[in-house]
Amino acid sequence: MKKRKLIIPIALGAVGLAYYNRKALKNEFLIYKDYYENLSKELSQVSFASKKVLFNVMQLLDQVSESSDTIENLLTEIDDFSQEVNKTLDSF
Repeated sequence: MKKRKLIIPIALGAVGLAYYNRKALKNEFLIYKDYYENLSKELSQVSFASKKVLFNVMQLLDQVSESSDTIENLLTEIDDFSQEVNKTLDSF
């Protein structure tokens, strides 16, 4: 009889602890779920920002390439002009 009286409170205590642990684990899961959802959103924003920066850098590189082509063409024209001037001066 004494054993039965002891078993019931112990069993109820174990069930209570299991319920409390389940609730605590569920709350902890929800906290981590929110954390990972926020982290995922932030990472996607960083990814978008890095793609945008990369796109801008590529545009700048294109502009630099176009500018260097223009400068190269100008230098070629200057060189051609200077050769013409030298030929003209040599003829005098």
